[in-house]
Amino acid sequence: MGTLLHDVRYGWRALRARPGFTLVAVVALALGIGANTAIFSVVYAVLLRPLSYPAPARLVWLWESNPGSGIKNEPTSIPNFRDWRSQNQSFEELTGWARTMVVLNGDGEPERLPGAAVVGNFFTTFGVPPILGRGFRGEENTPGQNRVVVLSHSFWQRHFGSDGNISGRTVTLNGNPHTIVGVMPAHFKHPDPGAVVPPDLWLPLAIDASADGRRGDFLRVVGRLKPGVSVEQANAEMARLTARLAVEYPGANAGWTTTAMSLHQRFTGDLQKPLLLIMSAVAFLLLIACANVANLLLARAATREREIAIRSALGARRGRLLRQLLTESTLLALTGGVVGLLLAVWGIDALLAFAPENLPRLDEAGLNYRVLGFAIGLSLMTGLIFGIVPALSATRVNLNASLKEGGRGSGDSRRGALLRDFVAVAEVAVALMLLVSAGLLIRSFLSLQQTDPGFTAERVVTTQVLLPRNKYPEGPQISSFYDQLLERLRALPGVEAAGAIDAIPLGGGGNVLAFSIEGRPAPPPEQVVDAEAYAVSPGYFATFGIPLTRGRDFSDRDGSGTPGVTIINETMASRYFPGEDPIGRRISLADGQTGPWLTIIGVVKDVKHIDLSAPPYPQMYGSYRQNPARILSLVARTRGPAAGSAPAIRELVKSLDRDLPLAKVTTMEEVLADSIARPRFNAFLISIFAGVGMLLAGVGIYGVISYGVTQRVHEIGVRLALGATRSDVLKLVLGKGLKLAIAGVVIGLILATIMGRFLSSLLFGVGERDALTFIGVSALIVVVALLACYLPARRATKVDPMVALRYE
Repeated sequence: MGTLLHDVRYGWRALRARPGFTLVAVVALALGIGANTAIFSVVYAVLLRPLSYPAPARLVWLWESNPGSGIKNEPTSIPNFRDWRSQNQSFEELTGWARTMVVLNGDGEPERLPGAAVVGNFFTTFGVPPILGRGFRGEENTPGQNRVVVLSHSFWQRHFGSDGNISGRTVTLNGNPHTIVGVMPAHFKHPDPGAVVPPDLWLPLAIDASADGRRGDFLRVVGRLKPGVSVEQANAEMARLTARLAVEYPGANAGWTTTAMSLHQRFTGDLQKPLLLIMSAVAFLLLIACANVANLLLARAATREREIAIRSALGARRGRLLRQLLTESTLLALTGGVVGLLLAVWGIDALLAFAPENLPRLDEAGLNYRVLGFAIGLSLMTGLIFGIVPALSATRVNLNASLKEGGRGSGDSRRGALLRDFVAVAEVAVALMLLVSAGLLIRSFLSLQQTDPGFTAERVVTTQVLLPRNKYPEGPQISSFYDQLLERLRALPGVEAAGAIDAIPLGGGGNVLAFSIEGRPAPPPEQVVDAEAYAVSPGYFATFGIPLTRGRDFSDRDGSGTPGVTIINETMASRYFPGEDPIGRRISLADGQTGPWLTIIGVVKDVKHIDLSAPPYPQMYGSYRQNPARILSLVARTRGPAAGSAPAIRELVKSLDRDLPLAKVTTMEEVLADSIARPRFNAFLISIFAGVGMLLAGVGIYGVISYGVTQRVHEIGVRLALGATRSDVLKLVLGKGLKLAIAGVVIGLILATIMGRFLSSLLFGVGERDALTFIGVSALIVVVALLACYLPARRATKVDPMVALRYE
């Protein structure tokens, strides 16, 4: 222990004696360790941390797919859920829920709240009881008996001031009184990775026992496996059960499959690749930083050869010298780790501020004992990585040569120079791989950003209105309200056009409905004919700038008492009516061929409703008067900036019904930007790390060339004395740097090609071996390397031959 303390004290003195070297090394290491720690805190929170439920490994998510129609990962219907629950042998509990929006009425302004309508055993399935009151009972899923509510912990604190006697109180939701029966604990997370905002409250789902619509898919299902049952066994049983239901109900269930996956995988499935990519990027950044420090230590080792030789001559064994040098590198790494930890605190806050809102569990990211342990372990490992090669090189000395008076020793030996060159080449290679990855993601993001969404977002503002059932019980009241609202909205100063739709493009929501075509035989059950279905108002397409290519738009005569009509998109027309005019053809949303029929009256351009990167899908639009929807999104095109119309729209809704809450008024440009938030976040982070990596690689090449010039002063003087020109010396030094850069580029291109395969699923509109990106990044790296070599090269041209020839 005494020897170790002596090594530590000696190491600190050695680092303090060279403050410039220490500062550069600590900054490089702090950048790498800080970035790794910040990203690890996110990776741990999102990917590695167990879900906050008892025995979370037994919780699985179930969903349906229909490969024949391209439908994937769909919720299920109430009838299918009932059969799953009654016929399975793998699950201890099976529960489900549906997203909903609730209006809280009280003494003040009405408030819209995100909620969830759940099956009675919802909380028992997750094994988390309320901290106050109780959960739901089975009979409370019956219509008329479901006027009870359980509050989230945050809503209870925010709205009721953490009142401990809240159970039994009554609140008015959607115009009806509901009894508060419980409050959930703060650590309970609603299991819905697709929801941007978690629910503030839970209501019992009103289940109609006579419901038989097996393709009314809205119920998200989670089950708790019985002890000893694996996810694979559950999958096998659900496959058999689904096959039986397909035989029993071929019209609805044929061709459908059911998948069970761990709930943890459901949360992290589409996040694993981008987060692991970012984690890999910061790991490579740390490697570049380690390479930089290793090069500094290699150069410093040459200046300490005489010291090492004297200590060896006095009896110090090589192992003792290695321990001393590794102690110094470890102290350097720990110092960098402390500074890096401070950077990580700032970095985590920055990540939380810039990250997309719908990144699940991101709010759990932060410093904890696991993250601190990671930072400490990373610092120690880093000290070993960058310290071992310089230490081995420094202790391999020629005592005879090093102890000679005036001897230059072996510091400029070929072995040491090759080591430094190798490290510089490795830096360039890794930096190029990072830059190519960043370039591909940036080009992919730009391609996604330039994709035509099918509508014009400029100067369009939108907000959502929810009509409560008790006040607007029937379709005529709903249609009448929206007719008045749209008429007044179009009359507002500054509004050019206005319309409404039940789910705005790229805003989430919408339904996929199967249909049949009049006069055609029903397709095989495994080949479902379907389309995205939306309810819109007259003027909606004009407001959004969606061109009508054939037929006509909806008009005031398309009301509840008139024959049903629909407008389809070009993809639906080409897929289901190839080579013919769809105008006048009729389709039915009911099973079979008996109607009721919807006549196709128009065809519009394709719109990217669900995902900007996905190919167009068949879409059908119905008149909101013929199929009234309680929740509609208003859209208005303004003459001036869209955001400026928000107050007028709010006042307009209040003038019609002051009890209606209004969702946030937002612009479609914001909606469009939010839809590509994740690709933008990925490209942004990778670009930052790649840029820092390129900077560190440039510094590394500068260090190698600069040290090489210092070691070759005598040689350069001889060349100049023998007639070499200054330009010859400049070419000599730049040529050395260019060789290192080209070697690094060649290796880096190989690494980038391998990385491109990993990136392929994250790219849109750009290939994994995009020539422009590869060539551009390679050229950039070479330019940066030449710039890094220029200053040492200029210094070499100013060597005085007379001074150099006397240089020892």
